[in-house]
Amino acid sequence: GFVFVPFRNSKLTRILKDGLCGNSKTAMIATVSSNSYQYSHTVNTLKYADRAKEIKTHVRRNMGTVDTHITEYQRMIDSLQSEVLELRRELQMR
Repeated sequence: GFVFVPFRNSKLTRILKDGLCGNSKTAMIATVSSNSYQYSHTVNTLKYADRAKEIKTHVRRNMGTVDTHITEYQRMIDSLQSEVLELRRELQMR
């Protein structure tokens, strides 16, 4: 079933959100320093990595056809082209 994952409000978490709860396998590499000046950053990194390793995902194979993807992308392209035309018209009116 659906499991809610409470994400922190941080740039790193937002970047990793799709990988951590999406349909993918994700590897995390935590970079730490032995320098005492970086102690607090190292501790925070290790805590974050420890929490992140507890997140479990269930990967499923995407069962779509090439034609389905092409149709979806064509729909997106058409929509974006329409939006560009609309915005150009608005700019010309100003």
